[in-house]
Amino acid sequence: MFDMICPVNGTSFQLSDLKKSPLSVRLLNALVNWRKFYTQEVTEGVTEMLLFRFLIPIRCSERVLDEMGRELSDWERFCSEEYETMMENEEEVDENL
Repeated sequence: MFDMICPVNGTSFQLSDLKKSPLSVRLLNALVNWRKFYTQEVTEGVTEMLLFRFLIPIRCSERVLDEMGRELSDWERFCSEEYETMMENEEEVDENL
C-alpha cells in the first residue's frame, strides 16, 4: 500500500505526497475502512469461487406450487421462506419464556 503513494522519502510520506498521488483516496479509504479492506483481502479467493459458482448454475430453481396448484414466483417463494423462518424464531422465543 505504501507504494501507491510513491513518497519522496522512502521511509515515510507527508501530506504533500498524499496530495500529489492520484491513488491517495484508495489508501485513505483502506485505512479508514480497514475492516472491510481486511475482509476483502482475506475472502478474495472465496468471492471468485462464489461468483464462478453462480455464473454457472449447478441446478435450476425448484418449482414450488401453492394450494391452488399454481407455481409461485421467486418473490412469493422468498416471502414464504422468510415467513416460515420468522415463525420458527418466534416459537423459539416463546419456548425460552
